[in-house]
Amino acid sequence: MHDSLAIVGMACRLPGADGLEAFWDLVVHGRTAWGRLPDSRLPRDLYFDPVKSKVGKSYSDLGAIVSERPVDPAVCPIRADMLGRYDVAHHIFLEVASLACRDAGLDPFAMPRGPRTGVYVGHTGGSTRIGDYVYSTGIDGTTAWLGDVAAARELLGDGAESVAAEVTAAVRRDHPGRRPGEKLDLGALGAAKIVREALQLDGPYLVVDAACASSLQALAIAARALQQGGIDQAIVGGASYCKSDSLVLFSAAQSVSNSGSCPFGRDADGLVTAEGYVALVVKKLSKAIADGDRIRAVICGIGVASDGKGKSLWAPRQEGQKLAVERAYPDKSEIGRLDYIEAHATSTQVGDATELNALSTLVSANIPAGRKIPIGSVKANIGHTLETAGMASLVKVVLAMEHGLIPPGSTCSEYNEDFDWERGPFVVPSQSIPWPKRADGEARRAAVNAFGIGGLNVHLALAEHLPGRPAATLPPATPKRTADDEAVAIVGIGSVLPGAL
Repeated sequence: MHDSLAIVGMACRLPGADGLEAFWDLVVHGRTAWGRLPDSRLPRDLYFDPVKSKVGKSYSDLGAIVSERPVDPAVCPIRADMLGRYDVAHHIFLEVASLACRDAGLDPFAMPRGPRTGVYVGHTGGSTRIGDYVYSTGIDGTTAWLGDVAAARELLGDGAESVAAEVTAAVRRDHPGRRPGEKLDLGALGAAKIVREALQLDGPYLVVDAACASSLQALAIAARALQQGGIDQAIVGGASYCKSDSLVLFSAAQSVSNSGSCPFGRDADGLVTAEGYVALVVKKLSKAIADGDRIRAVICGIGVASDGKGKSLWAPRQEGQKLAVERAYPDKSEIGRLDYIEAHATSTQVGDATELNALSTLVSANIPAGRKIPIGSVKANIGHTLETAGMASLVKVVLAMEHGLIPPGSTCSEYNEDFDWERGPFVVPSQSIPWPKRADGEARRAAVNAFGIGGLNVHLALAEHLPGRPAATLPPATPKRTADDEAVAIVGIGSVLPGAL
């Protein structure tokens, strides 16, 4: 029997919401936290041009960032040396992870030595600090090319060398490089490593890059470790930092909006990039009950799938999305018991319609004709938090269950015309609506989607915890085997090595 998982601790730092209470207040009242980015995140003179298709420029200056304040050493065990060694994004995630531990009844300054705790974070990179270091280190090699460019030689004449020296000095003044002997952990792994180090944990730690599905993919990996007995509890989360790099990249694909985030909207014209930090403490449900933990919600299904070959990297496919949903429910009729769906819905015409139609096919087959399930997307409130997107959605759903309210689903008034809203099984709440306990005494249920670019799909099935009542179980973490120690066969091998291509 494979246990469901229990969320026993939760914390967040999201745009417009420094904590769970502030986040709930934001979403339940349908407010938005995105807007024009400050120059510190998007130097407009360098990287902004409202005209599309300008190389190296973003045509949008919209975004959403968290409150800019230092982490509180009274809240998390961050040492002075960690402030310089790790990225600011890693500092913030450590604080949020520490708050999640406190929410679970644990002391981050004195974590218990008995349980083996793993750390799993969806994260691809922090601030511009590592890029600034590379820029500063290599600028002299770049300016040396001034003497080799005909136009530069013609313009500068004998002054090319002095101009190169002046540019190098200016860059290194504004972007100081790495100091001699300075130890750094600025890579993506730092988001998990700082938590393991500061909390003195003895379990595994890793970061996951599945694009916008990263944090839920991290949860899927943690679930497998918990089910297989490799760890006793997991700190799972997402960490993302909003910077000009992302805006320029998404602008090159013309997938960002300069008008706003409007999931499911008829006039939706792209995503609004954002940042965010969310952490959960997760255990097997049976252990959480045995430990007497407060159980905030139950994870009773996780489905993971890939789109496979498609039209392009940017074109989502219904086939992969439906497969992820189906894999989360061993009994497909469970789909019909959902009370709410938190969609990925990034505010793009094709992406939103693809997701709606994929979900509609499966939901319609399992509910009575005419029933409408509320659907929404937190990206209407805080933009697209990239690696953290799935976790931000999950926290919204857990809070909605706890408060008995489903928040407004979007900021738009007219909806995507590539989905049949009249015949389809969904409705987007325009204001908060009650989510009462079920009359039959069964647990309220919800689902969360997170899809990464290239077709990295994760679907999560959630339920409220009802003490004394059995919960649905997760699908097996691995296929059934005849023996627990069955050997693994290597059936193919390939390599690319120096001098041996």
